[in-house]
Amino acid sequence: MTTVLVVDDNPIDLRQTADMAARTGLAVRTAPSGEAALTILRETPGIAAMVLDLTMPDLDGLALLSTLARERIAVPVIAAVTPAGLDAVGSALRQGAVDFIIKPVSAERLSVALANARRLVRLEAELGFERRRRAGLLTAADLVARAPATERMAGLVRKAARTAHPVLIEGETGTGKHLLAEAIRGGGDRAGKPLIRFDCAAEDPAELFGRLFGRRRGTLLEPGAVQSAQGGTLLLTEIGALPEPAQEALLALIRDGEIRPQGATRAERVNLRLIATSRVRLLNLARAGLMREDLYYRLNVMPIYMPPLRERTEDILPLARRMLDRLGAEFGRRGLSLTPDAESLLSAHPWPGNLAEFETALFRAAVSATDGRIEPHDLPHLLAFAGRAAELAEAPLKAPAAPLHIDDAVLRRRKPEGHRPDRFLKPDGEVTSLAEIERQLIVFALAQHGNRMSRVARALGIGRSTLYRKLREFGLEAEDKSDAA
Repeated sequence: MTTVLVVDDNPIDLRQTADMAARTGLAVRTAPSGEAALTILRETPGIAAMVLDLTMPDLDGLALLSTLARERIAVPVIAAVTPAGLDAVGSALRQGAVDFIIKPVSAERLSVALANARRLVRLEAELGFERRRRAGLLTAADLVARAPATERMAGLVRKAARTAHPVLIEGETGTGKHLLAEAIRGGGDRAGKPLIRFDCAAEDPAELFGRLFGRRRGTLLEPGAVQSAQGGTLLLTEIGALPEPAQEALLALIRDGEIRPQGATRAERVNLRLIATSRVRLLNLARAGLMREDLYYRLNVMPIYMPPLRERTEDILPLARRMLDRLGAEFGRRGLSLTPDAESLLSAHPWPGNLAEFETALFRAAVSATDGRIEPHDLPHLLAFAGRAAELAEAPLKAPAAPLHIDDAVLRRRKPEGHRPDRFLKPDGEVTSLAEIERQLIVFALAQHGNRMSRVARALGIGRSTLYRKLREFGLEAEDKSDAA
């Protein structure tokens, strides 16, 4: 619960102000002097606001404000003064107070002042988050991680940031895996240095190698993502979509710290941190022969699982408040908030579309909300999903666009765009051996036909006995799924 500190040497005023603050739903702590307030603030981080009487003996309100600034204790201060003490308000505001109230305090004025102070704290926190993000300085402390699953995740992010090992982040589509990558970068010794994102699934396979590792044409090098990430961090998203030649080159990068750009005759040293993400279990791809096992184990040194929103119930409302603060700043609508019924609706929704669905719902609600208060009717998509609105029951949400679990996700590799004359060339420019082409074709056929050996053999135009012999020859393991067909 949010805590407010009330400071006043007059016991009657102290009790009355504390009671009024408690009726707004806040937890209240009290201090009868400036010294007592300073002790509480030093020992209790996270005080949301302080109502401070300016005229107290010994350490008065203005002296306490000066001490807070000197000790860098950040707390929004609402100065409380009598009509005779209004001259001190200007000094208090110059020293950092965010608002003032006149004693005797009215419940309505105190409620407004406390609400404004809390909004200011959240807005400053959101602005600080965006500044750190742009500077490449986000850390695990910036992650919303109140749910047990995300608490464990944040702990792994902290550990990963302190090492130089590759990190593998797995999670469903739209869970925010890139934010974990930013926190790992910002929490380590490469904070503030470039983070280059390369989407393996979006690239034409025939062009991917050169775009990732660079191309050398004579004495000129056309840099790829690896060269751009030199000294910083390389984020490979959907790494399971990497073709075999790129997997081999990436393995060399991890193992030896070297790459050989397309067309180059010599290897080049690289210095970067590697982070990979996948919406599909890489172990499943390795078992299916779609990913080199040695590459998988090199990547899986520090695995982190990003849980979907449905496993982060305790994070839903903090995430919503963070986004509403940002939207309020963008729209010029201060004080965007959720009613208790809207909060319940958000918390109960399963969010099959994860953050994309979550952010879209809140964006629409922020636009349509009256007086900045988001009601359940501002979230019609959620009402329809829950079946709470009869007028929307005829248009329920269809099957989710994202799979309900990462283990059920299927990798769809992008097909090359038309015929490429160099598709049979290895990265070094040499022709790929017939045996390697045959191996790749068998691996492709196994994946295409779900390990149903009868179909695989028929598609390849060979007998099953020949297929099994080839599997042994190439060291491929594949369980026959023909009986399940």
